Amino acid sequence: MIKIKKYYYPLLFLYFFLIFLGALPSLKLPGGIRVFIVKTGSMKPTLSPGDIVITKPEVDYRPQEIVTFLNPNQGTNEYPTLTHHIQTITEKNGATAYITKGDANPLPDKEIITLNNIIGRVFLSIPLLGYATDFLKSKIGFIIFIMTPGIFIIFQEIMHIKRYIRK
Repeated sequence: MIKIKKYYYPLLFLYFFLIFLGALPSLKLPGGIRVFIVKTGSMKPTLSPGDIVITKPEVDYRPQEIVTFLNPNQGTNEYPTLTHHIQTITEKNGATAYITKGDANPLPDKEIITLNNIIGRVFLSIPLLGYATDFLKSKIGFIIFIMTPGIFIIFQEIMHIKRYIRK
């Protein structure tokens, strides 16, 4: 028989870590730090779908930096944000503008991004962790995530009843 007490605290830690992981992309952390999940392969090989990127707003940005920005084509595209390299910096209507490009894309993005569109510079990426977060947000992931502690508690109660009957 498996000793549940031996695994209780590691499982509890894992459960709360998964709660934190699931909430991470919707949190706005101090200093404007934000977390996003890469959804497309436009930045391969630098970033892949399922990677998590953590961004921080800056005063100015430089070419070759990776930034996450509001998608200017939100109405026609399912992705509200994009994460691409800044290829060049230019001027548009007297303001600084940024031409961006995904590493896997042959051409730069059609839309020029302004400073107001940029959410932040990527300062950390965590490979594949976004898949776990997306799974937790799915219907089946949510059901499993809610049912797991219930099953664990029921199992513990059955074990308590068995011990009580043996006495």
